[in-house]
Amino acid sequence: MPSSVSSRVTRLHRLLKRPVAIYTLFGLLVASNVLTGVALLMTPEITSLFASAPDRSYTAYEERMLALRMEVDRLHSRQYRQAGDLNLQMQELAQQQQFLAEQHSFVRILAEKAEELGLDIDLGDSQTTAAIAPASLPDPSQDGDSSIQSFQTSLDHMVDESRLALAAIGEAADKSTSEIVSGLRELGVRPDFSDVQSEAMGGPFMPPEEGDGSSTSLAENANNVMVSLEKFDIARSTLQGLPVFYPFTSRHSISSGFGNRKDPFGGYSAFHSGVDFPATSGTPVLAAGYGKVTYAGRMNGYGNLIEIEHNGIKTRYGHLSYIGVKVGQIVSAGEVIGKVGSTGRSTGPHLHFEIRINDTPKNPMPYINISRSLSEYLTG
Repeated sequence: MPSSVSSRVTRLHRLLKRPVAIYTLFGLLVASNVLTGVALLMTPEITSLFASAPDRSYTAYEERMLALRMEVDRLHSRQYRQAGDLNLQMQELAQQQQFLAEQHSFVRILAEKAEELGLDIDLGDSQTTAAIAPASLPDPSQDGDSSIQSFQTSLDHMVDESRLALAAIGEAADKSTSEIVSGLRELGVRPDFSDVQSEAMGGPFMPPEEGDGSSTSLAENANNVMVSLEKFDIARSTLQGLPVFYPFTSRHSISSGFGNRKDPFGGYSAFHSGVDFPATSGTPVLAAGYGKVTYAGRMNGYGNLIEIEHNGIKTRYGHLSYIGVKVGQIVSAGEVIGKVGSTGRSTGPHLHFEIRINDTPKNPMPYINISRSLSEYLTG
């Protein structure tokens, strides 16, 4: 019996000892809640709420807390959306910057090509031909909308520069092409533009820009300029392939023109198949165009004669004192081929210059006039 009582006392002691820690923690939690409640009740707003109407005030307090929580969530959501919008705008600006930089570089290439072709382009204050350093992307977390707007303005400036440069290049190319075509018309020659497409001609692909479609896009402008440059190149090449270069290094007077005239020897009317340039004996004579020498020697009436074929058109240079080329030789426009003399049927030192098409003499004056009016397109 005593042992039974002893064992019960021992078990009771163990049961009482085990939850001590739990009871201690529970007591601390209760004390903490009591202190928090006292502090809350001590605030003026809560005191007035409970003092006036406990149930109704507590409900109003809960509603106030809910409204504040909803406002915080709303503000957080709006800030998140704004940050997302800014990040999206930054991505779009970065893509736009890359695309504009590529277009800007292509415009610079077109400007350099125009200069190589000899076009005189007035770019004004545009810096398109200079190296383009992409602007730094702004930090939306620091400047926000104002920074993005500033960067967008710089991109718009790049577009404006490109448009102005393209307009200047296209205008110069079209104007020059028109002048050349007009001059060639006087010779009965028309440049062949059949291989030039009115739209995209190749080269870097420039996709169309987004917009309302009310104005021509930058890409379309660039493609149109490419067409203009190709047409100018064809027109200039056609011009330079003709015998339109002046046969002297400086201008000379003409003593006898093309057509019927009074023969200097017999005094009767006779046909003059070319034009005569009085000059000092020994004055260098230049080829009127690129071509192949088909005759170099003496010919009845001409004395020492050189004949050159230029794509179906022939030029003749008579009464020379010296022949500096041989048959079959290829000569360039402006190359010295002989010297002025008075050989053959001549009354004094001069150059007899002829143009022949299908072996029929043609008036050389339109060719000589072009050598003056379109001289800027005969170099380079």
